[in-house]
Amino acid sequence: MTVKLNIENDEELRLYIKDCIRGQVLAFTRKEFQELVETEFQRKIEHASIDVLDTMLKQSVEKYVLLYIRRMDFNKVAEEVFRPMIEQPLQELLVSRDWSTVINSIAQSKLQSLLDNA
Repeated sequence: MTVKLNIENDEELRLYIKDCIRGQVLAFTRKEFQELVETEFQRKIEHASIDVLDTMLKQSVEKYVLLYIRRMDFNKVAEEVFRPMIEQPLQELLVSRDWSTVINSIAQSKLQSLLDNA
């Protein structure tokens, strides 16, 4: 089998190869960053309360949103990266929490404040 390759526009081929390489590097970097954030997030929320989790989430989003907005479409990143990382651990945290004690402590504090104000 004989294959003939005639490259009339060498610059176009170079740009195509450069774009392919750039795409592979960005995909690899994005994956590593996602794994790093996910690992750190899991480590920090294991024993965190909802208030601490809320504060931590707000601080993290403030830091990383600016980085992503400058580089790519934030809505796409939020849907693909942050939403799955936040929803599952938060769901597990909410399901595993003993809500009867939370409700009882809130009710007691409200009753105490009503008695103190009376």
